[in-house]
Order: sequence, then C-alpha cells, then structure tokens
Amino acid sequence: MFCLGNHGKGPMFGAVFVGADGKVAVFDGGHIDDAVALGKLLQHLGGSVEKWFITHNHDDHFGALWGLMRDHVELLPKVGAVHYSFPPESWFKLHERSCCGVSSCFRGMLQRHKLWPHPLHMGDMFNIGEIKVEVLNDYDMSITDNACNNSSICFSVRLGGRSVLVTGDIGEQAGDRLLGEIPGRLPHDVVFMSHHGQHGAKKTFYAAVKPKVAIWPTPEWLWENDAGGGPGSGIWRTNFVKCWMQELGVTRHYVVKNDLVFS
Repeated sequence: MFCLGNHGKGPMFGAVFVGADGKVAVFDGGHIDDAVALGKLLQHLGGSVEKWFITHNHDDHFGALWGLMRDHVELLPKVGAVHYSFPPESWFKLHERSCCGVSSCFRGMLQRHKLWPHPLHMGDMFNIGEIKVEVLNDYDMSITDNACNNSSICFSVRLGGRSVLVTGDIGEQAGDRLLGEIPGRLPHDVVFMSHHGQHGAKKTFYAAVKPKVAIWPTPEWLWENDAGGGPGSGIWRTNFVKCWMQELGVTRHYVVKNDLVFS
C-alpha cells in the first residue's frame, strides 16, 4: 500500500493498494498539486487502475485525478472505473456552496475522458484481484453540520491478511451513525485518521475500530499544530486526537508527511 504525502501546502488524502497480481485500486489521490507525483507512481505500477474510489466532494481528495485528466494526460493511467456518490448540487448549494463549482468541473472532465462515474451504496463489494473492498455507508443528507466531510463514504479494504479502514473526512455525526449502524464491523487492523487527524470522528469511534496502526494523512505543520509560531501555536485539535489514540493503546503511528510505503 502506498500512502500519498502532500506535494503542495494543504492537507490531502490518497492511498494506492496493489495486489501481488499487480492489480491497482486508488482511493482519492489528493489535491491538484499532487497530480504529477501520483501519475508517475501509477505509471511505475503499470499504468492501469482497476477501480478509482472517491470518498467525498472535496478537491483535496479528487483534485489529483482532475489534474491528471486536465493537465497531465501523458501521466493519466488507464482507469477501469471511477466510483463515488456525492449528494446532489442542490443540497450543496444549501449546506456547503463552495463544493459546487469545482465538483462540476470534475464531473465535466470525467465525461470528457469517457469515465462515467459509478455510484456507491452501502454493502457494495468489489473484488479487485486480491484486493477486497466493501462500502460501509451511504451519505446521509440529514447531516448538514460539516456537510461535505460528513457525506464521506467509508471503505473496508482487505489485502494480504490485513484490514484497512478508509474514513475519508467523516466528522462526528457521520462517525456516530456508523457506530450505531455497524459497530461489529468497525474493528480494523489499520485506520486512516479521518479529516487528516483533527476535527473528524470522535474518540468513541476509534475505540470501536480498535486499530493496531493509525495512519495520519497529515502534513507536518498540522501534525505539530504549527500555525507559523512553532509547535502548538495553531488552533487545530491534532494533539487532542494524539492523546485519544495513546489512551486507546495504539502504539504504531505513521504520519504521511511524504509518500510512504506501508506493508
């Protein structure tokens, strides 16, 4: 599994799973600034992606794919299918208007490349060679606080005897819903920390996941809560979440400041 570090300044998320048979599945991919690095990696892996999953409608998650299609076609791999489920534009106009314009451009670029998006539904299962993917939830339009993040689709990924929970940017409310709906299916060996490790899911959510390993898709300044005045000078909640995970007994942490290979 390749965990993608940010190649711009902002937080992002991207992960690439590769089976022993060479089949590739991508989750998100990062911001438009991350397009070139991601494209080079995917070309190195053979230039073909069986499934490309997008967790939610923020461009620090789908922007790299958008950038490859728009600006770096020479690095765009052959993509079997793109899968995502976003709430309708009318809902975003009411609850998070900033998502509307960029996602419209993204959808238009997918159409230009004849990559028709396939919707996701809770319980969907995908067998990508050795990579097994399950969709754990549907978006809930009744959750309007932290609207776009809370519309994230979460995935259970199994590869090589290990289970990995991809959380996107779920917030407290979506995390609580998952905790209420599928508590027995939340335990995973590895968890990607939601919303870059701060202002995401609650401690009770991670307690139910029971991870042995936490992967933080978190740039160094956010990991250090550094707003420019040194560690601890920011307003982010990263340090609180670090304490939660310590209290929950998670001893292995990987901070994806740069691209990381996790095996």
